[in-house]
Amino acid sequence: AECKPCGGSAVSALDSTSCECKGKDRVFHEFDSACRCKQGYTVYSSTGAAQLDQAQEDGVLDCEPVVLDRCTDMRAKDGTCLEACLDTACATPPCYCDSEGLDFCRDACPIYQTAQAAKIQVDETIGTAVMCECTCPADSTNPNCADPNTTPIDKTYSFSSDSAGTPVLTITDSAGVASMFL
Repeated sequence: AECKPCGGSAVSALDSTSCECKGKDRVFHEFDSACRCKQGYTVYSSTGAAQLDQAQEDGVLDCEPVVLDRCTDMRAKDGTCLEACLDTACATPPCYCDSEGLDFCRDACPIYQTAQAAKIQVDETIGTAVMCECTCPADSTNPNCADPNTTPIDKTYSFSSDSAGTPVLTITDSAGVASMFL
């Protein structure tokens, strides 16, 4: 095996072909010689706040298990506690809100789609989680949504040449979005 440097956050014994991270519960990544926290682990600040960004960066600080707040009802994939809220809190019920009373799925989809929360049972340890599903309204004519089998999407085609004389095909859809191909 070819010897490669371990980087500043890992060490290797003289007769070893592998690198060991200096920090506890870190994993060595050969491709960039970095030691990152194991899945489900993070670095905590002196105030006890999880530093999730530091868990994904190279480092020597010990990693600790991620501790999630106890939720009364359910949680999102990122660990945020959620609770069922009034159906008027979101565009498409059922609605699940965060601790500030805001619809959990409010920013999950592009503007031309509608978000709907779905409750899923992950496993016995994690329990119930909420995910957001993005769907297009049934009557949408937005080119990003429309089914070309049921909604005609008008396109225009034009040929031109660029300054070097290379032929250019321009395709413009009904929304005015143009794509150019050389």
